[in-house]
Amino acid sequence: MEIGGIVLRLAGIVVGGILGAAAALYFSRNNGSLRFAGINKAGQTMDQIVEQVRSRIVNLNQNHVAKTAAINEVTHIIANEPELKQEVNQVLTENQHHPIQ
Repeated sequence: MEIGGIVLRLAGIVVGGILGAAAALYFSRNNGSLRFAGINKAGQTMDQIVEQVRSRIVNLNQNHVAKTAAINEVTHIIANEPELKQEVNQVLTENQHHPIQ
């Protein structure tokens, strides 16, 4: 499972928990004493939280994609330079890692 999927699931749990807590507070009030202004404020707060979580998820995914692209580019450069490839593979082998093909 990739990082973005895990973060999305965790974000869903967090947002669901917050929504559940807000609903519990709303229904626990006597005679619906929670005023419209309070509901509106809670809605705005939830929108801000959801937007922050979404923004962080997008940033994590973009960082992951950028790192993967950089690793692939470095691997490609090493694979196309025979002398460099030999030296890198020697270091990798000495450190019990798989050599670059």
